[in-house]
Amino acid sequence: LAAVLCMLYSVSDEIHQTFVPGRSCELRDIVIDTCGAVTGILFLSLLLFLYNKYKTKIKSVKEKTT
Repeated sequence: LAAVLCMLYSVSDEIHQTFVPGRSCELRDIVIDTCGAVTGILFLSLLLFLYNKYKTKIKSVKEKTT
């Protein structure tokens, strides 16, 4: 959902640029923005996965010591 919203925002931004002198609407910019959003989402997902894995490991160690 976040990636789709980012893509739609990118499309609206590119359409807006057609009304600004010296700017143009380019499909390449939409693709670049969308890829950046997907990369950010994947990176955050990886961080959350690693955090949850670490948290589970710490909880397991605490249960073994008590």
